[in-house]
Amino acid sequence: MQTAAVKPGASFCARTEVKVTAADGFDLDATLYEPQFDNGVAIQINSAASTPRRYYGAFAEFMAKLGFAVLVYDYRGAVSYPGRLARRSPASLLAWGGQDQAAMTRWLRARYPARALALLGHSMGGQIVGLSPAARELAAVLLMGSGDGYWRKIPNPKRRRRRAFHVYVSGPLALGLFGYLPGFAMGGGASKGPVHAREFLRFSRSPHFFCDADGSPVRPFNLDVRAPLKQILIADDEVVAPGGELSARAYYPNAVVEIENLRPAGYGLQAIGHFGFFRRSMPEQAWRDVATWLEQACRAAKSMSV
Repeated sequence: MQTAAVKPGASFCARTEVKVTAADGFDLDATLYEPQFDNGVAIQINSAASTPRRYYGAFAEFMAKLGFAVLVYDYRGAVSYPGRLARRSPASLLAWGGQDQAAMTRWLRARYPARALALLGHSMGGQIVGLSPAARELAAVLLMGSGDGYWRKIPNPKRRRRRAFHVYVSGPLALGLFGYLPGFAMGGGASKGPVHAREFLRFSRSPHFFCDADGSPVRPFNLDVRAPLKQILIADDEVVAPGGELSARAYYPNAVVEIENLRPAGYGLQAIGHFGFFRRSMPEQAWRDVATWLEQACRAAKSMSV
């Protein structure tokens, strides 16, 4: 296997703040990392919920040094409506998947018509891939720490009972009382605006996760994901425990799915956790391994389409 390499003296050419307009007219903040040389791939990063795009900055810079163009972005209302201001939040899981991520894919396609498009979805960012009407554009998909949001899929019995209480009792009560979902009502985490809160509670009660008001699955473009797809499960992930991961083969049945169980000791680490992979302290070899897979997957997808 040929490992992705940094060219001598290479650095990304520019970090540019851009505005990307979704199909419904909503303006989204994004950052583009452009490389000095072109390896033929542009990457879109779908972040974890309530995680600002700057969190992925060190990883994006490194990937740009390898020749990738990298676009990171903030979902609408995801990180800028704390506390009671959450009542005004336009955040919506369905809009994040159906509008925001699709806008980024289309923006990258317009800017780089000759590059293969890859998507890296972290946590929730991997759940929403099949909501995008632009999913067919993707040549490779990598899921990092993506879990199944259904409460019954939580392996730990104590945590499972706690989540059931939150989604059936404390969550609905708090939403009715405050008009938004405070983090404390769900045992911690960011507050959720009214639309996001209703979706989150409904999805968490459904074995399909994304579902409509009648409980039927909402997976409008999952069959359009036909790319090589790698699902990385982190052994010490405190959010997505073994048994609680997203079933990538069920979610994306037309993708060529590969599953990797990543152990911290494999990179000489004691811990990685749910968020550690994208920290600057992560060994470069781990990032290089991801880059190598993305390049090879994009080449494989291209050869299959010829």
